[in-house]
Amino acid sequence: TASQLEDALSAAPTISLSMAMDDWFGDGSTGPISGIYCNSSQSGTAWERAGSVEWIDSGAAGEFQVNCGLSVQGSSSSGASLRNQLSFKLSFKGKYGPKKLKQDMFGDRLQEFDSLVLDAGHQNAPNGPGSLPRKRYAQGLRDAFMSDLQLAMAGLAPMSRPAHVYINGLYWGLYNLHERVDEVFAADHEGGKPDEYDYVKEGSIRAGNFNPWNHPTAPGAWDTAVTIAAGGLDTTDVWQGQPAY
Repeated sequence: TASQLEDALSAAPTISLSMAMDDWFGDGSTGPISGIYCNSSQSGTAWERAGSVEWIDSGAAGEFQVNCGLSVQGSSSSGASLRNQLSFKLSFKGKYGPKKLKQDMFGDRLQEFDSLVLDAGHQNAPNGPGSLPRKRYAQGLRDAFMSDLQLAMAGLAPMSRPAHVYINGLYWGLYNLHERVDEVFAADHEGGKPDEYDYVKEGSIRAGNFNPWNHPTAPGAWDTAVTIAAGGLDTTDVWQGQPAY
């Protein structure tokens, strides 16, 4: 019913994303093919656009607006077949606005962010690939649920919360807003500097390197961790004369 829809739309915060239409959907008909939606499989700063983010929450006093960079988030989830609801990355940089977003987004000790992700949840959501029954019974909760379990066990995982997203005033769906897990996330939560971490995703180094921990000029950690794990983690195993991890 109409009343149920209204209640549902106010049950979670609203995030309003705004920027030039050509930056969203420019397909070459009126100028360059510059829209991030038409080029969703592209990545890098060349496909980041200046935009505005407005946070609207009827149940809190922390409403705000901030300028930032907007881009499509994801690798396998950014293909043309999934453009009905793409994921987005919000990047806070001096050339757009503040260098960091300073807001209490998740009720956590961390209240400064270099970036945030609006996750469409293609792997388990109504808008994802697959047959109609799969979409009909999709939960759209698994990523956030597993992160919440990890946090409840005193582990490290991204904080998240659901949010309704609008693009230039048009409703775009329910998203999962969460921290972006990378080398900055690691340093923010575990201490040290971002360049002290190896950030590996889908088998590729995104930050840091594949060097061993004792590399003379550019020490790393990931390669050493993989070597130790490959050698076995039983209590009787050793690595370079030391007991197993």
